[in-house]
Amino acid sequence: VPLHLQDVGSAMLSGMASIGAVVGFALGAVDFSTVLSFFGNHVQALFALSLVLFVLCLVPTFAVGREPQHRRGVSESSDDGLEPEVGPLETLRFLFAMPGALLRLFVVSLCSWVGIVSFALFFTDYTGRAVYRGLPTGPEDLVARYNAGVRFGSLCLAVSGVPNFCVSTALPALMERIGVEAAHVLCMCPF
Repeated sequence: VPLHLQDVGSAMLSGMASIGAVVGFALGAVDFSTVLSFFGNHVQALFALSLVLFVLCLVPTFAVGREPQHRRGVSESSDDGLEPEVGPLETLRFLFAMPGALLRLFVVSLCSWVGIVSFALFFTDYTGRAVYRGLPTGPEDLVARYNAGVRFGSLCLAVSGVPNFCVSTALPALMERIGVEAAHVLCMCPF
């Protein structure tokens, strides 16, 4: 794949992750217990809504996403000019047979996402406990303050995803203008 398309793909991945963060955290900031009361409390309603959104995103991905199959020593296209396609099960098999460098990249990316998600979970809990002075269990007024703090923390995280999306859309032009390494360092400076 040409380098400029890799840059666009990386920026698209970053942009989609930012959109997912904004939507996900914004959902956590809304109290769905009154609107979707048939699901139960706020957490149950949010979980059900998140599950529906996840399935709605996952089904088209598996239906549309096909990768050309790459085999060593074999032409990438078949005799009839069509590239063979690889489905979801073959993709999972290739995941376990990937080269060492890609496996390390996969593990680093997995650990990074675990760290980001853990931060998000503890940030909302911290906001509910320390900022709003609530408790997840106990008297109703403390639980209500805790839930309000968690929703406010989710709203803060949703708002913080908007600049990430803006930067990811400008990333290909930035990399073309100042170079990949300089753009990487510049994007890591805020952290």
